[in-house]
Amino acid sequence: MKKLFFITALALTANMATAQTNDRGGHKGLDFGINTGYEFLTGDNDGGEIPVEISLGKRFNKNFYWSISSGAIIQTEEEGSVLIPITTDFKVLFPLSSSTLTPGVLLRAGYIINTKEDQEIKVGRKTQTVEMPNFIMIQAMPTVDIALSKSVDFILGIGYTHYVPTKDNFDSFGAVTLKTAFNFHKSTQPDNKPKEPTRDRGMEISGNLGMKYGFDYPMSLMGDLALMYKWNPNISFGVGGGYETLQLCDSKDDNVPLLNVTKFFVRGEYRLNDNRISPFAAVDLGVNNYSIQEDEDLYDNTKVDKSAIFVSPAVGLSFRTTNNSYFKLKLGYNIAPKVQLKEYASEYSDPNIEKWGVSSLFLNIGYTHTFSWGENWFK
Repeated sequence: MKKLFFITALALTANMATAQTNDRGGHKGLDFGINTGYEFLTGDNDGGEIPVEISLGKRFNKNFYWSISSGAIIQTEEEGSVLIPITTDFKVLFPLSSSTLTPGVLLRAGYIINTKEDQEIKVGRKTQTVEMPNFIMIQAMPTVDIALSKSVDFILGIGYTHYVPTKDNFDSFGAVTLKTAFNFHKSTQPDNKPKEPTRDRGMEISGNLGMKYGFDYPMSLMGDLALMYKWNPNISFGVGGGYETLQLCDSKDDNVPLLNVTKFFVRGEYRLNDNRISPFAAVDLGVNNYSIQEDEDLYDNTKVDKSAIFVSPAVGLSFRTTNNSYFKLKLGYNIAPKVQLKEYASEYSDPNIEKWGVSSLFLNIGYTHTFSWGENWFK
């Protein structure tokens, strides 16, 4: 927790320093936001929650903002589930004489869909099915908007969130919520600087963060970084690497190891056009490398397949935030052979082999920038 607050404070300081040179205009049209953070559950609840959301909003004037958002809330406790929020935000802003900082107060309300399956419990000799509740959510939070440019704001907030279950036999609970967000919008202030042209060619750096859901393991987080080359306005290709963890689940045996997964891949991407908003298709082809995360020698007698080939087709939308920078939202499916876990009772015995599916759906948010380096290659 100390590390989290230190990183947040450092990011805030860096963004404030960066923003000092930026002039902020008004907001024109609709705003698009990417929100994440962490919720520290209060009371007797263990663990926390990681919200990942996208939002669409409108700033009506300098003091009032409204938006709607949805995404996923990932519960970090061992038997946690994934919640799907559908929320609306009302925000009152108090602009300062310095145009780079804008304090505000955020009020949020919404409905949270619980994806956890109904539970069966034994009452005497009978088995009773307990329906899992959905939740009504309310949130209050002071915030600070920091202008990174005329069209991008960084938002930081710390507040309180309260969840009320829709079933009578469940208790309500709360959370201290840390929120970070990036907000993209058009500016009403004219730009007197000459615009940098959109590059048709050049080297690209692309980074992605996301979540994936498999049939043999719960929701997990993933990330990757790729070095790409933009061949023309429609085609890019390159190489990259990534990392994720997989907590395999077995209803009969909780003693299943956590797998570390490092991956290396080649990537191809096709954009329908190079406009402000463009559909695209992408595919990764590479190798997953697996290792068991050690836990006090608990899995000394368990071995795992070292590597396996995977392919990940995906489709998405690309939003150009500047002439050569893009925010991307991508949905796809990772196809990989099952992983074999081999458990040896002794050094000389035959292993007990279990196979686990690692194919999964995934949702990524990413950022890509095209550099001038390589702009004249292959001409």
